[in-house]
Amino acid sequence: MSACAKCSLRTVNLRGIPAYNGCGVVRMTFSELKAKEVINISDGARLGRVIDIVFEQDAACVDSIVVPGQRCFSDMMKGVRQGLPIKWHSIKAIGADVILVDVDPEKLYAGAAF
Repeated sequence: MSACAKCSLRTVNLRGIPAYNGCGVVRMTFSELKAKEVINISDGARLGRVIDIVFEQDAACVDSIVVPGQRCFSDMMKGVRQGLPIKWHSIKAIGADVILVDVDPEKLYAGAAF
């Protein structure tokens, strides 16, 4: 388990997660997170909704979110869809309806996780 750097409260609690912890940090479920549209503020592109989350095992924290990737014809025929990882530090704001991220579009579509 990890602790909040501001208030030393546990940040991972699988039962009865409150809306806010002691230092005012908002907590949300994956269901709430995946309902939000991801927008890239560097080019205004809509990247889609969150489809997955990557955790850093040793630190027990979120490493990145994953949004849908572009599909090519051969992938569509196979039913395969690649996800685009966006590092947690690239998230600038999480609002009621959207998640604002700041990523370089060229690196994003090249498949680089950042």
